[in-house]
Amino acid sequence: MVNPAEYLLKFFKVEPRIEGFDDSACSAFDAMARTERLVAGLKASGVRRLDTVEQQLPAIWESLWKSFADAYSDGSLRYFSTHPKHDETLSPASILSLQTIADRSFSMRYELNDDRAKNLTAFLNELVELIKSDDSLPPALKAHIMKLVDEVRRNIDNFEAGIDFDINDSLQRLFGSMYMAESATQEKSKWQTIKDKYLGNMLADFIVQLPALGLAVSQTLQAIGS
Repeated sequence: MVNPAEYLLKFFKVEPRIEGFDDSACSAFDAMARTERLVAGLKASGVRRLDTVEQQLPAIWESLWKSFADAYSDGSLRYFSTHPKHDETLSPASILSLQTIADRSFSMRYELNDDRAKNLTAFLNELVELIKSDDSLPPALKAHIMKLVDEVRRNIDNFEAGIDFDINDSLQRLFGSMYMAESATQEKSKWQTIKDKYLGNMLADFIVQLPALGLAVSQTLQAIGS
């Protein structure tokens, strides 16, 4: 799913659907979660004026839930289905928010080669050491980042073995977790050091920037979301 906000615009029939459009609960809720991560990632990357957009996310979640369930007079939702039971209509503000997210999102494509794999491996090794030594981070966040590091390493192994893979989602979530770590740590200078050493060059290699975003390649990136 390249652009989850565009998917949601089609799900709510704001934009036309293609033949065979997947409106299952699995795809719809995954798109919503990815949209939340995408907003967080844009904000982490320095995109401004997203507060109003972010405020609409709970309303979009509610409309999504109502699409798959029956609403009762007391406001409760029951009899959840795996496929839509109702066509919910988004408010103009929610529609504008999804359109804004879709238009402001950008593609991040990272094609590994031998030099990039070597550089990425060195980055992961230093990141692991930093995580282990940073006692100010919540244990759950440290475990989450380590899990994402392992995921990226598996992609590197697949590259070296000639196995087909897509590293982009893993990298987006890893960079997003680094942003969260930098926000939570008491050792911000160490996180800034590893960002300055690796992320500027790495992101410059594979971010396709939209000029309107005014993004700095040295800033971290979050995905979303899931």
